[in-house]
Amino acid sequence: MRSKKLNKRLSKVLENISEERRILAEDMLHEAAFLIKTMTGLKADIEANGATELFKQGSNEINRPSASFQAYIAAVAKYTALVGKIAKLLPEDTKKDLGGVESWLRQYNNSNAELQ
Repeated sequence: MRSKKLNKRLSKVLENISEERRILAEDMLHEAAFLIKTMTGLKADIEANGATELFKQGSNEINRPSASFQAYIAAVAKYTALVGKIAKLLPEDTKKDLGGVESWLRQYNNSNAELQ
């Protein structure tokens, strides 16, 4: 069920992207869909087992972020960057019609500029 809904959303985004950019956008959207599925699985694992795990080395014990939590954080970062790149492929009038996307993009672009 989720895959059908996701495919429908992705198709709707593709409709708004120009023909010459559509091939690139389609690949990016498929990667975004994969990341969504991956993050969903990781999130379920984190909710079931927690975000930390006990690490023992000799007599030392510490709680550290679990592998699932670390993978989730990395996937969220990749997903956010990918969404920003996809949004840049959309025509300006479409961004305005999506309600709030334009201001989010300005914020995203400003925060990305600071990181580089």
